[in-house]
Formats: sequence, structure tokens, C-alpha cells
Amino acid sequence: MCYFSTGPCSSGHYVNCQCYVHRAAIYNAASCENFGGYYTNGRCYYNSSHCPDSYHSINGQCYRQASRYSRSTCLKIGGYYDFPSTSAGTNGTCYYNRFNCHGFIVDQQYCMMNRSATYSRATCVNIGGICGYYDTGRHYGSAGSHVYSDETYYCLYDTFNCTG
Repeated sequence: MCYFSTGPCSSGHYVNCQCYVHRAAIYNAASCENFGGYYTNGRCYYNSSHCPDSYHSINGQCYRQASRYSRSTCLKIGGYYDFPSTSAGTNGTCYYNRFNCHGFIVDQQYCMMNRSATYSRATCVNIGGICGYYDTGRHYGSAGSHVYSDETYYCLYDTFNCTG
């Protein structure tokens, strides 16, 4: 409830005790917040949809960050994936607001949903997983070609998808 008013709201969009010039349903909540708007009931109320200079305006939305991630990881963290047509075999650009992975994070770059300590390295690779070691919390480092006898290794993967 608003206890004071600054006068009439000529735009007609008086929401959350503020007067907004524009209202649109095309922006998501994060984009709306990024350019200073207020998001409620599927609509963004805002005065300017200008994406700040340090942010990224792409696909009609405003994102805080851009990094090279796999399509799978990008979608899991709520990002928009843009794959360059000239870069075969490389990751595309992921535009996102936060690296919000609900699974296991490998090398601060991959978001994997499952973990097993029983799969061999070969099985892990065959199912599209990454062999890694525990770091902290839900964070893991990829083992690469280094294996130490006193370290416990895990297979971090999305789904058991044996293509062979």
C-alpha cells in the first residue's frame, strides 16, 4: 500500500507505488529488472528498455553476462544460446544473468545433473560425462589425463546415453 503520491500518473501505469511510461509482456523478469523496471503478473512496467552498456541486448532481452558454454549448460542456467555458424566443434555464446546450476558444476563451466563414483573413465566419456574430482560444495574440477591414486574421481553427466 502506498502512503504518499507524487501526483497524477499520466502514463496510466501506476504499479508498486511508482508511475511507469511503458508496459509490455515481451520481457522476462530478469530483463525487466536489468533495465530498472518492475515485473509482476507476466508484465514488465518500465520507463526505458535501454539495456545498460555493460550488459548484452540479444534476442529481445537484456542479459548481464556472456560466456562460451555448451548449449546444454546454457539452457540449464536459464540462458539464451547463440551458436556461431562458422565455429564447428566449439561452444557458442551463452547470454545469461546468473550461473544458477541446480546440479554439479565442473570447472565453473559445465552444469551436470548426475554424479557417479562407480563408472569407469571410459564409460563416463562414452555417455558424454566428465571425469572429475571433488572441490567444494557442488563444485568439481575435471581430471583431464591426470589420475592420482589418493583421489576419488566421479563421473559427472546429464543422462546415461550410451551411443555405442
